[in-house]
Amino acid sequence: MIAAFFDIDGTIYRNALLIEHFKKMIKYELFKDVQYRLKVEEAYQLWDTRKGDYDDYLLDLAQLYVVAIKGLSLKYNDFISDQVLLLKGNRVYTYTREMIEWHKKQGHKVFFISGSPSFLVSRMAKKMGVDDFCGSVYEIDEETQTFSGRITKPMWDSAHKQEAIDDFIKKYDIDLSKSYAYGDTNGDYSMLSSVGNPRAINPSKELIKKIKDDENLEERRYIDIYIEQKNDSSIIKIYSRIYNIKNENYSSADTRILNNVILTKNNGEKIYIQKDNIKYEKQDAIFKVNEYLKGPITLVLGEVMINNKKYKTSKIYLQKLKGTYMIFGFDIKWVDN
Repeated sequence: MIAAFFDIDGTIYRNALLIEHFKKMIKYELFKDVQYRLKVEEAYQLWDTRKGDYDDYLLDLAQLYVVAIKGLSLKYNDFISDQVLLLKGNRVYTYTREMIEWHKKQGHKVFFISGSPSFLVSRMAKKMGVDDFCGSVYEIDEETQTFSGRITKPMWDSAHKQEAIDDFIKKYDIDLSKSYAYGDTNGDYSMLSSVGNPRAINPSKELIKKIKDDENLEERRYIDIYIEQKNDSSIIKIYSRIYNIKNENYSSADTRILNNVILTKNNGEKIYIQKDNIKYEKQDAIFKVNEYLKGPITLVLGEVMINNKKYKTSKIYLQKLKGTYMIFGFDIKWVDN
């Protein structure tokens, strides 16, 4: 069985489900906003700008969150959790949402493994129609039907996510060599390193460094890295496959997003990409597109110059926007001169 493992926070969801739940608790005056600001806001800002480690931020937040949730009744929590998914549940990345649907159509099993509370992960799993899930488990006082203030099963670190994968393997007879994983931080590393098709989504610098420094991955020729703009849905999104990551000088501040991309149709065989009136390839490529085709289209052709580096393009993905075909993404690899 082929599986697809997805982290949620920062990979599918544009923020963190736990944060949205936390904000609702503050809104309903179950917890004072000043405590959040004093203790974890700085760590959050560092993570949100990709300057800090999400694992460090989540540890700080979890310590505060477990205090905040202590004594909260299950009925009240169900109401708050439902509100989070109802009001904020659609704030997801286009790419991972589409990949979830693609995996379903291929007959793959789709799993969510997330550090957010299981009671939120279960709701997101149901909303997106996936096969199974695993989230952090917060202990319940059965006598009072409230949260006890203890975490019995944290799921934000790599080791615990590996345990979840192992459980899914036994339960569903999964072939990891043909399976997929999607994640954005160090906590997702075990997922990415254990499958045949790893894809890092908006990865943190810490995750990139961990991949590059892992000697056990010396035989792994590439890992896929996909970048999607967070705030401006009008900007064309470029999802770039970076090959031979150990030889790439990649940093999260220097992503391969190409904004304001113009694609010119011509009768040549090479492609030409223009960004902010700068041409990255001599003349003029491109392709002829059959107008009757719907959805993303895959074409095989060409080379592209980006920042004075030549790349060979193995695939170009197009999407029709307002009657015009624009770049949706492309796969690239370094071509030695």
